[in-house]
Formats: sequence, C-alpha cells, structure tokens
Amino acid sequence: MHPGLAVVVLAASPSPSPSPSGHGGIQWGDVPAWVAAIATVVGLTAAITGATIAYRQFRQQTDVLKGEVERNKRRDELLDGQLQDLKERADDRARERAEGVSVSRRAGAPGIASVYNRSGRPITRVSVRVRVRTGVNGYRTEGPSSWTLVRLPIDQAYTPMPSDLNPVVRPDERLDNDFGDHLKAENARIVIHFDDDAGRRWELDEFGHLEAIPPDRW
Repeated sequence: MHPGLAVVVLAASPSPSPSPSGHGGIQWGDVPAWVAAIATVVGLTAAITGATIAYRQFRQQTDVLKGEVERNKRRDELLDGQLQDLKERADDRARERAEGVSVSRRAGAPGIASVYNRSGRPITRVSVRVRVRTGVNGYRTEGPSSWTLVRLPIDQAYTPMPSDLNPVVRPDERLDNDFGDHLKAENARIVIHFDDDAGRRWELDEFGHLEAIPPDRW
C-alpha cells in the first residue's frame, strides 16, 4: 500500500477498545466506522488515480502542441527560405536584363550621349544627364537639348524630340542625346536612370556602374 494511503487508513481507522469483559478486542459496534474509513481510502485512491491520469493526458497534449508548434516553425522557416530564394533569383534576372542597357559617347560626335537597349525587354522613363564635378564634393547636372530615337540597325531618319519627354526604348533601339558643349566639360560623366519592364528603377553611368535606386529618383 502507498505510504500516504497507509497513513490515511490509520488515521481514519477506529482505535480498538477493551471489551466490557476486560479482554482486548474490537467492538462490533465500530464496524460502520471501519466501513467509512475504507470508503474514504477508496475515494482518495480513485481521486489520486484520476488526477494522475488527467496529468498524464495534459502532458501528452502539451507534448503534441509543442511538436505542432515546432513543425509549424520549421515549415515557416522553410517557406521563408524558399521565398527569399525566389526573390534573389528574380533580382538576379532583373539585374541581368538591366546589364543589357549601356550608355556611351558617340564616336565622331563629341556632344552626343547614346543609350543602347540590348536587354531584350523595353525600358521606360529613360532620363539622361551629364554630371560635371564642381569642387571636391559637389557637381552639377545638365540635361540634353534634344534626343533622337533610332531603330538598330538604322532604318529610319533621326527625329529630334523635346528633352522633357520620357521615351520608351524598345529592344535594339538607340536613344541619342545631344548635350552640346556640356559633354565636353572636364570631369563630365554621363548618367542615366531608367525603369525595367518590372518597374525597378536603375542608375547606370558610362563606366558601367549599375545599381538599383528608389523609384522616385529624377
């Protein structure tokens, strides 16, 4: 018997008392007290057993919930990793396409900056500037006086256009920008901004430096 139950039995059991004849023994009149004590012990045993079963069930349910939380955590980490991988792949493809755009000075035309689109996709909101350094940390920007859109290989005449328009340059097209004497200045550098077909905005200079920039730049 469990020690605790033994204590309960001893505490609940009636004490033997001497019989009227003076001989030791248990009075039969105490039988109801014995029955009550036994019932109390049985009730306590049932209560303890029920509590033990309930505790074990609680522990099992807790372990199940912990396992579910851990599985959900691992699943979320896996999904986050997959999404990050997809994003990186999309960024790599976008950069690869943007690298198909170039800008350079036209040979034999010292005031012309040309933008070539060999990305295979159209680019939009093309903005061309010449940055001229002024002092150690400053610079000024100059816009073209006109630009001309040309299909490559050339199958149409140049068409001068106002400089404030934002052209769409399709694959295998060239955008010529006339800066006049601004492009001849010392430390002058051609810089363009453009959107790819996914809406990402890029900055590129004539030395091939390419970086993604905020959409509201220029």
